[in-house]
Amino acid sequence: VLVERVKALAAFENGFAGLAPFLPKIGEDKAREIARARTAALRPDQAPQAILQAIRAGGLLDLAGGRLEYFDDDSLWICLKELLLNEDYYFESAAEAPRVLDCGAYFGLAVHYFKRLHPRCRVTAFEPNPRVLEVLRANVARNGYADVEILPYAIAGRDGKAAFRISERFSMAGSLTERRINAGDEVRTVEVECRRLSRYLAEPVDFLKLDIEGSEDEALAEAAPLLGNV
Repeated sequence: VLVERVKALAAFENGFAGLAPFLPKIGEDKAREIARARTAALRPDQAPQAILQAIRAGGLLDLAGGRLEYFDDDSLWICLKELLLNEDYYFESAAEAPRVLDCGAYFGLAVHYFKRLHPRCRVTAFEPNPRVLEVLRANVARNGYADVEILPYAIAGRDGKAAFRISERFSMAGSLTERRINAGDEVRTVEVECRRLSRYLAEPVDFLKLDIEGSEDEALAEAAPLLGNV
């Protein structure tokens, strides 16, 4: 039991230290909350939940420069690891206002990251899932992110309407393909508008984030003549 507790404490400290640069200044009340969360994890696999307990405020993800509504802890932790702990979408640019396309924006954590990394960046965020789109719009409005355009389209290899399959199990899983059905998910289907990626590559793009649940190859193939602008 002691070994597991030590491992849990180490996992908490490592995870929290990685997130610390993205968190608000810690006051006395918050320090006490963090101390309580630190003691909550008894096993290493409980560390993520304890960390999330420490970085929430009023039911929202509490970050430096933004508070974000999200869907569920499991998906949130995946996003935090990808975007903040690993910084998979870090990029440098000499432009004063880098151009960013966020295809598959989910609830907006990447938008927050991009605006923190390059405060003057111009972001176009695509999110076709109607429920997720509502939360994305609310998060952008709540935090006053400037120069963020939100479009309700699925990026694909063609324009037009298509069936979009939304997982009932995973809030971040929705696809134009049948991958969620093939994975055994229960899905509901909605009709969405699709847009070709090439429509948004006529100008230089400093960073293209393409996380569109299985349609990446199709979208990139269609846009191939303009990918040099990225």
